Amino acid sequence: MSRAKKILLSGYLALGFLALRLLYALVFAGLSGSQVLFTLPEIRLAGPFAHVSLFGEVSVDGILRNLETALPFALSILLFGIAASFISAQNLRAFAKKVPALKNLVNAIAIGLMSLPALFDATRKVFDARALRSEKRSNLLVPILERSVELANSIGLKIALEPTGNYRAKKLSVSQLSVQDCNLGPIDLEICPGDVDCAQRCNRVGEIHPARGNLRHPL
Repeated sequence: MSRAKKILLSGYLALGFLALRLLYALVFAGLSGSQVLFTLPEIRLAGPFAHVSLFGEVSVDGILRNLETALPFALSILLFGIAASFISAQNLRAFAKKVPALKNLVNAIAIGLMSLPALFDATRKVFDARALRSEKRSNLLVPILERSVELANSIGLKIALEPTGNYRAKKLSVSQLSVQDCNLGPIDLEICPGDVDCAQRCNRVGEIHPARGNLRHPL
């Protein structure tokens, strides 16, 4: 997903939150005020919910009051979406390695950022599969949650197994290495990350025999 699409999606989410807040206030009679625009038939529930009334007056100051309370949350959604479009999960993981005190929190945010694109793709696949099998959409939440949990676990395991520190870019240097049993050495060598070097020796006849061990970089 491109940066522009991420910012646009965060804007849609912020506007959607404002719309849901107004819809909630409309349903539960939370838009009453002095400057009434129109009045809906008020419905009072029965039984243990007798104190709850639905619909009622819709006023200008009621709408502004609810928008004022929902605006900080909508701005938070927008700001976090914009920040996520400029900060990648790789940047967060690099920052977590530099600041061990915030490692768990930053890694959790990185896992969330890495999971979002795959979660959208999993949702689309689940909808397509249900449509092909002509099944109802009432039980869509379980397979989507299963896929999201599996994805988050795999990403978390990948992060946990990665070595920390800056030694991955360094070489392992060995100088004056000698193996007395094999009459081998002294040897000077450097081993790069991921390399495995096997020491060999030649006898008097010229046959090559491996030494009793090998040298492997810690990674």
